[in-house]
Amino acid sequence: MSFWDMLTSHTKVAGGSLPLEQITLPVAASSATTSSHSKCTWSSEERQLFKTASFITTCARKLEVGSLVKSNACWLFYKFFSIVQLEHYDEYVVAMTCLFLASKIEETPVKIRDVINVAHRTLHPREPPLQIDQTYSSLVDTLINFELLICRMLNFKLTYDYPHKYLLHYLKSLTEWMPAQHETEPYQRVAWSILNDCFSTKICIRNRPDQLALAACYLALESCDIKVYMQEHAEKPWWKVFIEDIRLSDISQLVAQILEMYENETAVTSFTVP
Repeated sequence: MSFWDMLTSHTKVAGGSLPLEQITLPVAASSATTSSHSKCTWSSEERQLFKTASFITTCARKLEVGSLVKSNACWLFYKFFSIVQLEHYDEYVVAMTCLFLASKIEETPVKIRDVINVAHRTLHPREPPLQIDQTYSSLVDTLINFELLICRMLNFKLTYDYPHKYLLHYLKSLTEWMPAQHETEPYQRVAWSILNDCFSTKICIRNRPDQLALAACYLALESCDIKVYMQEHAEKPWWKVFIEDIRLSDISQLVAQILEMYENETAVTSFTVP
C-alpha cells in the first residue's frame, strides 16, 4: 500500500485516523498543496513517464526483485529521459532495459527472457505468451542494444548515492531515541513507502538523496502525529542533527513536491494490472 492509499483510506496510524488535511506541515508545503486536490499539474510527458515508472514497479514486484533494484531501474529510467526526448524512444523498451540493467548492477540478475515475458504479460494480459521466434529474438537484441545505449548516454555512471541508507540511519536513530510506546507505531513503514513512491517521478533525480530521505522521515512522523521526544528542550531541531546545512524551508519544498506527486497520482489514470 502506498503512502497516499494510507491517507485517503483514513488508515489508522498512531492510534488515530489522520486524513490528509489534518497533517501538520511547514507553511510553504501546506500552502502549496491546497490549490487543487483533483487537477493534474503534470505535463503529458510527465504523466506518461509516471505510468511507465509504475510499469517498472509492477514488473519488479512480479520478478520479486528487491526495492533497490526497482529504485535503481526508475532512477536509470528518469536519468535517461532527462537527457533524451521521450518521442525519440519507446519508453516501455527503455523501462524493460533499465530493469534488466538494474538487476545486474545490484548483483541480483534476472534472466532477460524473464524480463521480456513479465513485461509482455503485464502490457498484454489477454494475449498468449510470447513464442520463441524471430520477433522474440529481435526483442532480445533490442534490449541488449538499448542496454549499451543507456550506459553510453549516462557515461557509464549507473549508480548513485541511494537515499535508502540515509533513511535507515535516520529511522534507527529516532527509534532508539523515542519512548517505548512508539515502537509499535507504523511511522517507519510509512517513511519507507513515501521514499519508494518518490521513485515513480522525477523527484528521485532532482533532489539530494539525504534530504529526500529526511523529508520522507519528516512527513511520516507528521502523518503519524509523532513528535520527536524532548525536541522542545533541544538546542536545535532534530533534522539538523542529521543534516547540518538543511533548513526548514528545504524540507518544506521537498514535502510539497511529495504531496503534489500524490495529488497528481490520483488525477492520472495510472498503470494498473488486471
